[in-house]
Amino acid sequence: MRGLMMPVGCAMTLVAWLVSGHWVLNNLHGISICIAFVSHVRLPNIKICAMLLLCLFVYDIFWVFFSERCFGAKIMVSVATQEGSTPVHTVANRLNVP
Repeated sequence: MRGLMMPVGCAMTLVAWLVSGHWVLNNLHGISICIAFVSHVRLPNIKICAMLLLCLFVYDIFWVFFSERCFGAKIMVSVATQEGSTPVHTVANRLNVP
């Protein structure tokens, strides 16, 4: 029963966010993913933790500073400056649903 609570909670948060698009639900979903990661992944020593953080740091630097060379546009800038929308609103707009 306990192992079923987390996936159900994550799914409920995700569905509520898809319907409403509210930022608080998006943050709750992110927190749920972080809790699931911390509870399921065991990092046996500090070297592996440091390597994981270093890889994530390099990944972030790539998307912020070097994505323009690969894709022709700064991905982080375009995502940060565009008007936010949820998948439900995007599909509704494309289907001309009021």
